[in-house]
Amino acid sequence: MSKKPSDSKISEHKLIIGSGSKLAKAIAKNKWSSDLKKHPWYDSKCNTEKGGLQAHHIVTTESLDGHLWKLWREAYEYDINRANNGVMLPSSTIIACQVETHVHRSNHNRGLDYDTVLDKYWGGKAKPEEIPDEECEKLYSELRTYLKGVNKQIGEIKKRAEKKYYCKSSNKKEFTEDLDDAAEDIVDKLNSFHWTLSRFGKDYAPNSKIGCGGGHIESEKKSREECPHRLKITGTRHAIRNKLGKIMEPRKLEAGS
Repeated sequence: MSKKPSDSKISEHKLIIGSGSKLAKAIAKNKWSSDLKKHPWYDSKCNTEKGGLQAHHIVTTESLDGHLWKLWREAYEYDINRANNGVMLPSSTIIACQVETHVHRSNHNRGLDYDTVLDKYWGGKAKPEEIPDEECEKLYSELRTYLKGVNKQIGEIKKRAEKKYYCKSSNKKEFTEDLDDAAEDIVDKLNSFHWTLSRFGKDYAPNSKIGCGGGHIESEKKSREECPHRLKITGTRHAIRNKLGKIMEPRKLEAGS
């Protein structure tokens, strides 16, 4: 009598659901020896695992949440929580202001894509202009958002998947590789502030005088006043230190860190 094949030998990849906590652990393992306290933006006043940092899915969970994307993620064994699809960002507006990066708060529906207006305010100018709030509202009304930008960035991957390119066993791993490449391109957009994660994300760009607006609010009620730290007024500079005791400094975002 022939034996039934053992179920233990059957390996079936399951759809991996996006998780900020799992992404943070993957990034910590990849870059910081599994200890986020070594991250240069870990807030010394915190004594938690993440120290005020939050993990951001670069290719967002929203962008990969459609029915077809879920099928492809499962079929081609893509881990949305892999380190290469993430960066650690401060949840504190004060820290984001100090280190000149994006503040991470919940979803990114109000993040914007500024590519169409960059020449108007930044192009060929020794001192880039502040992009007015009215321009931001116009971009939002035209649906020039961060999420739309991400969808466009992964558009070619979607076309290849629709044509069953990744179905070939020799091409299967390229699905993950292509999404990793897209993530790196998106990080470049974030570093240049051509794209932002929140409505007032442009305030944290190095050339902006608003920064945190002197407060902790990142919503419709956020102050539009210039932050004393950004004006470099003596005695008013942010000087938040990390767990290593060093004053936090600006640094370029990198996928996986």
